Amino acid sequence: MAGAYAYSSQGELMNMAVLGPSNDVTADVTLMRVFEYPTRSDERIASPVCSVATAFASVLSVSNVCRVTVDHTLTQGHSAAFVTVASGTFTVAQPFRVWYPTTVAVGRA
Repeated sequence: MAGAYAYSSQGELMNMAVLGPSNDVTADVTLMRVFEYPTRSDERIASPVCSVATAFASVLSVSNVCRVTVDHTLTQGHSAAFVTVASGTFTVAQPFRVWYPTTVAVGRA
């Protein structure tokens, strides 16, 4: 094996859960194995381990099956929140952009 890369079903997540129930947003992360020989196709790694750094704990969460979630318990957005995806000696940082609504007031002059 020459290396690994990760990809997700969505790269940008909009946390609308704070606006009402049942608005959780998820994205699945997949880790792929790359081989040294061009005649062999990349393969999905079956059970990678995913984690979120403490710095991004208020932005997104991740399950033991590498499903990233933004929900009503999370209170921030971020332009590049990273999920660490690992298997054996390979570790990949998968970035997510997480949008979070803010309060806006409109006034009349």
